[in-house]
Amino acid sequence: MKAALHSLVFAVTTACLSLPFSSSSAAENPAPASAGESSRIVELLVSDHVEVVAQGKAALESQQSTLIHSLLERIRSGDTGAKGRSAYELAIIISPWIRGKEAAERSCNQCRIDAPQRPVLRPVAMTEAATIRETLVQAIESLPSPPMSESLQYDLTKQAKEAMYEALGEVADDAIMDRVMQKLESATTPHDCKPLFQFATTYLGTPPAEIPMRRCGLGPPGEREAFLEEQAKTLVVLRQQLQDQWKAVRSMGQTDRIKYSMKSWRDRFVPFQESHSGNYYLSGSTWMFREMESLIRFGAPAVPLLRAQQSQETTLEARGVWEVLISTITGVEDEALMRELLAGSKPHLYLAPEIVVASGSKKWLADLDLLQQRLDMEEEKFSLAILSAHREEGIPALERGLARNKDNYHAEFALKELAARAERGISPVMRRFYFP
Repeated sequence: MKAALHSLVFAVTTACLSLPFSSSSAAENPAPASAGESSRIVELLVSDHVEVVAQGKAALESQQSTLIHSLLERIRSGDTGAKGRSAYELAIIISPWIRGKEAAERSCNQCRIDAPQRPVLRPVAMTEAATIRETLVQAIESLPSPPMSESLQYDLTKQAKEAMYEALGEVADDAIMDRVMQKLESATTPHDCKPLFQFATTYLGTPPAEIPMRRCGLGPPGEREAFLEEQAKTLVVLRQQLQDQWKAVRSMGQTDRIKYSMKSWRDRFVPFQESHSGNYYLSGSTWMFREMESLIRFGAPAVPLLRAQQSQETTLEARGVWEVLISTITGVEDEALMRELLAGSKPHLYLAPEIVVASGSKKWLADLDLLQQRLDMEEEKFSLAILSAHREEGIPALERGLARNKDNYHAEFALKELAARAERGISPVMRRFYFP
């Protein structure tokens, strides 16, 4: 089954996406890349088949500069939808990390297959970085501000702004961060603050600023007003917190910024572990490497500092969290530490799939298989780690997990996702942004 599944998906993907490309003809014809060409290469880059991704990388290597300048021109001259789509594609083209986030979202509405792509370091030093910064800053400033009553245009503008801030964050420098902090002073609504908060915390390397959002539905009289008042107070506190953090970090060099980021995260997860019997467990399909993205994006320069801190920890569970970060950056897990975790208690066992997904390691299938079948464990992360690291090769293990526990809907939906991808080929129904 798994061999046929892989062959079918790859055949359909290749047929639909692998249009002829000649590097020599591109050199002879320097005309701007079409919108269709950038979209085609994006689809190749976010495929979950290594052969297809390799085709995308080969095309990108020959066309990257042309693609970037064409996308920047569409950001300058296009309407709101065109600006947003072009920024969305730009981020994927310049950043392997963003490609990983997009590839994870490209599900067939059964479940995500999450895995980081490397290198994780933001491409701040790329040749076109200054032009990208200038173009995106001007485009963000030129976006309209439709009222919420114009729901379609409001949602389109909101998405476009988020996509542009994401692309800008990939090449941001301190001057851009200064501008973002200035804009934050005048931002008053959650929708205005959200992309600025995300940008700022990612740049600082600190835990996310969490804006309280009210659920839909009617409540008792005065509930909505009380919530909005509390929300407004929270926004003021978060804004001041970010301003204080940036003031502290602004004059630091890279090493001190990494240490500042590490301390902010350690101050978050160690007390949580101490008060939850060693657990730092994120439920559902939320993985630590996604939550702690802001620290991970410092890349290889952070690894020696992370290892030094890891060696100072007195608990196995704290060492395990640092290993998630290290293995995300390097793509290699500490096998001795993994064996310690697998021989440990439940909080330690729950860290094992986090490290497997972060590193992409294929060495621990038998352990994950046994753990997903234990009825005294929450099976979700073990089944989802099998899906992430092994894809079609993990089908027999996922089938065993479902046979052992009929309530293991994570294994069930992982199998449905793989089957749906085989049936749909390259047509996943989900993505992070939707532009016309």
